[in-house]
Amino acid sequence: MLLDELINLSTTDESPPPCEATVDGAPCTRPAAYRVTVLCTCTENHPKTVVLLCETCTGLIRDEPGIGSVIPL
Repeated sequence: MLLDELINLSTTDESPPPCEATVDGAPCTRPAAYRVTVLCTCTENHPKTVVLLCETCTGLIRDEPGIGSVIPL
């Protein structure tokens, strides 16, 4: 296979990953739009977590304590 063919194969499926949030007990099925850093707000110093969220879920949690950076994908 030629290098050009390999490059075309690797770039054909560029659909965004799914949102990692759970809404009313079911996973959100919208495509993720943001990489959100969630910081622990308890006293146990848990490591920060990075989750992929859609625009709707990001808007719901944007003003919550412990939200660090919100970076577009």
